[in-house]
Amino acid sequence: MISTGLVDHDLHLESAHGLFFGLIDLRNGDRRVQVTWGDIGGSYSDVAREMPTAEQARALMRLDARLADPTSWLPASAWEDPEINAYVPSGYSVCYEGQPGVGLSRVLASLPRAAENLLRTQGPTQGEYTNLSGTFVYWCSDLTNDEARELARILDDSGLHGWESVFSLRYGESGATLVSLDFSPLLPDEN
Repeated sequence: MISTGLVDHDLHLESAHGLFFGLIDLRNGDRRVQVTWGDIGGSYSDVAREMPTAEQARALMRLDARLADPTSWLPASAWEDPEINAYVPSGYSVCYEGQPGVGLSRVLASLPRAAENLLRTQGPTQGEYTNLSGTFVYWCSDLTNDEARELARILDDSGLHGWESVFSLRYGESGATLVSLDFSPLLPDEN
């Protein structure tokens, strides 16, 4: 990945030249570098979007193909344990947002009372991102596995059913305010 030159610094590329969407999040030396392409949003949008060059797009497509099948190019000695095991996160980051201009209190108040109470106790952190529709404020709370399961159960029991996206479990509308919640596993360096 490092030899492509794409991960020297944070980079957010538009979808072009056959790229659809994706992200690379890695440590390069002593810093964390994020490269995204397409409509990713979230914490990855602090970097201005750029149109990728044809060379950058080809490099990402080659990298994607290699990462999809690492056993095709890594030697058998590269694997400490050749058996594939599922990653079990220690918890989940739950990020939630409303329509532009809707504050945290109104977002939480539009959720079922038990969900509102659970998230209010978590001390959410605030962020923002900008896309073609405008600037959006969001909040994230880190939950234990049990808390995340409880929150999903509360949302499901209230009639809000989640769907799995490529990167997370997502819930949509609630009440009169459009609210979305994304459950993403905490990665080892986020614990």
